[in-house]
Parts: sequence; structure tokens; C-alpha cells
Amino acid sequence: MPNPHTDLAPIVGPPPPPPMAAAPIAWTVALAGLALTLVLGWLLWRLGATRRRLARLQRAALVEDPRRVAGQLAQLVVRRHRLPYLSPALCPSGINAAAWAAWAAALDALRFGAPPGDRAQLAQLCRDARSLLPRARKC
Repeated sequence: MPNPHTDLAPIVGPPPPPPMAAAPIAWTVALAGLALTLVLGWLLWRLGATRRRLARLQRAALVEDPRRVAGQLAQLVVRRHRLPYLSPALCPSGINAAAWAAWAAALDALRFGAPPGDRAQLAQLCRDARSLLPRARKC
């Protein structure tokens, strides 16, 4: 009878070497790069939010209720400039006071005055708001 200790040794080969695992630093760098890319993409998307909102309001000015659109435009300007309310007297820093007063007075007239017969004035106010809002100037 064959000896199991000596006769089986040539049949069973040595165990295979362990598989090469990726270096932990490579995974760390890859995940950090992915996180950085996602954060930068989100920030760039948020920077364009004001421009996209103004474009929506400008399109809505031609088809929807002008008072509602004027109210939304006033709300956007108040939120972006962190004002307590929209007033010709409350001019944000860095904006021409005369241009702000004229723009705010025209918007207030659309919001609280007689019903407008022409929607083009509201669309023009939306276009003018691009120069008054800090993140919407690069349009």
C-alpha cells in the first residue's frame, strides 16, 4: 500500500499566491476625487440657479398672471439681496441707487397698481433684474 504522506505530495501543488489587492491609497484618492467632483458640480449648478429662475420668470411673464410673476420676481430679489422687503429706498450695496429706485418702483406699480395691459413691461423688468442680482450678471 502506498504511503499517504509521501505519495500524495507530488499530486497536490502548492497553494496559489494571494491575489494582488489594490493599494488602499488608490481607493482613497479615487473616492476623494469623486467627492470633489460631485461637490464642485453641485456648486456650479447652484451658481446658475438664479439665472435659470430669472429665465423661467421671463418666460412666465408673457403667459401667466403678471401680478403673481411680479411677486415672484420681488421675492427672488429680496431673498438674493437679503433685504427685509422690496423698497426703492432700500438699495443694496454695489448697485446704482437711481437704477434700483426706478426698477423697484416699476415692480411695485406692477404688483400693487392697476392691472397691467401690457406684459412686455414685466418681461423687461425680468431682463433688468439680471443686472441687479449678484449671481445673474454673467448671462
